[in-house]
Amino acid sequence: QQGETTQQLRKVNEARDVIREVVVALMAERQKLLKRLRIARIAAQVRQLILLERDTLDQTKELPAAKIDQREQLTLDTIQDQRDITAIYFQLVAVLNDVSDWGGPIATGATEGLRVLKTAQVKQQLQVVATSLRQSEIDAAVTSQRNVIKGLMALLKVIEDTQGLIGADREAALEMVREMIKKQEELRETVREDDLVEET
Repeated sequence: QQGETTQQLRKVNEARDVIREVVVALMAERQKLLKRLRIARIAAQVRQLILLERDTLDQTKELPAAKIDQREQLTLDTIQDQRDITAIYFQLVAVLNDVSDWGGPIATGATEGLRVLKTAQVKQQLQVVATSLRQSEIDAAVTSQRNVIKGLMALLKVIEDTQGLIGADREAALEMVREMIKKQEELRETVREDDLVEET
């Protein structure tokens, strides 16, 4: 306010430049946070899938020992549980395909995860489980269920490694936020000292 008009305009423009930097940096950090949340959700979904398959594996192993009058219903229940697992698996694959287009470590992790699932032939193993259960081939079903779990465990390792890579950026991100807070405080102090009128 005490400077000439040109000086006042320059100061206001400088303040806008700093504010713009802060806003852009915050938007970038928000995107990173969303990506970290997405990879955490994927990891949780994989863990859930592993637990469900383990439970279904236990059910399958118990089928031969079940009483004859109960075995048919237990088999039907197991088939339905396995169908649920397959549906969740395909949903997980769709999410990984979506994330693989994002770029950065999370996309690399998703791509590697898809490669692991393909190498482990999880899709084919799920199909074998379904067929084997329908034909009451328990040993074949159990073997394929174990293979599914191995494939999902390998996927989980890739996802957890990806979380580690993203987490390594955390300290750098925190330092950037601290720097932005410092800049914002300096800007606030400058505005306060200039005693700008409301209209300005």
